[in-house]
Amino acid sequence: MTEFCQTTVAETIYNTLDAIRELGQNATFLGKAGVGKSFAISHYVADNPGQAWMLTATDASGGSARHLFRTFCKFLDISASGSIAEIQDRIFAYELRGSVLIIDEAQNLNAQGIRELLYLNSGSNLAIAFCGNYQVIKNAHVDEGPLDVIGSRIHFREKFTQITANDAETIAGTFGVTDPDSVTLLRGVGAKSQARGLNFVLTIARRIAGIGEPITLAHLKTVLDKFPQHKPALPDR
Repeated sequence: MTEFCQTTVAETIYNTLDAIRELGQNATFLGKAGVGKSFAISHYVADNPGQAWMLTATDASGGSARHLFRTFCKFLDISASGSIAEIQDRIFAYELRGSVLIIDEAQNLNAQGIRELLYLNSGSNLAIAFCGNYQVIKNAHVDEGPLDVIGSRIHFREKFTQITANDAETIAGTFGVTDPDSVTLLRGVGAKSQARGLNFVLTIARRIAGIGEPITLAHLKTVLDKFPQHKPALPDR
């Protein structure tokens, strides 16, 4: 299992989720796949049991507010029967101030689903965070026209386009990789394949090196030769 480390993405997500919980506000986390959004959120939820929950909006269920509400009711251990309005009333009766519901893959939500979720915020002070790719902007980041009521209620908007070189070095350090040549190579991997690809390369390199043995530059090059989609545009050393 990939070890959690406090990258700049994770730090921003943690700080923002803490803020919206305190303020009863809403947020969006947008960014390229693989930068570590969902990974950081899952750890935040694990670190805050009973105060943070994550649901994933799939292609099949993302547009259904009823499905999301019913799943949320399971988290709260309350009845999920009846209409959406009846379900919402039960949720409103639950003490949710200081809590947050995070919707991952939020690009699969339709505008009506986003409205219904934001209604939970207005009725219970439950903070709502929408996490996904830039398609979320089409439904959630609209400040004028028929959807302006949505955009006007999401004040915290974080965008992640790339993990930093320092993030790549931090991730490398969790695998015990600190020699300069290897770190330089891994920074390039992170720039090309983000945190997900970097963790993949390091995990395979760990298997090659063996448990308890250091990962060397040779191990990393072996992995990149086999999985060239992660190989950065850097000269070999």
